[in-house]
Amino acid sequence: MSISENKELVLGFFDDIAKGNIQGALDRMTEDLRFTLIGTTRFSGVFKSRKEFVDQILRPWGPNSKVR
Repeated sequence: MSISENKELVLGFFDDIAKGNIQGALDRMTEDLRFTLIGTTRFSGVFKSRKEFVDQILRPWGPNSKVR
């Protein structure tokens, strides 16, 4: 995949998240993704699979989330 294709994929992922299209964002992920959220929040870290990212990041921020 080229740099421009990677960029388009990542921008599309964040656009899907912003629009609430979680399934669209998930469809852009491979099972073996590596996703890094920088910072010092409880959500910061390196996620080494789609499942890990979904379980630790997306699920807690779901529609009925109480995350503050």
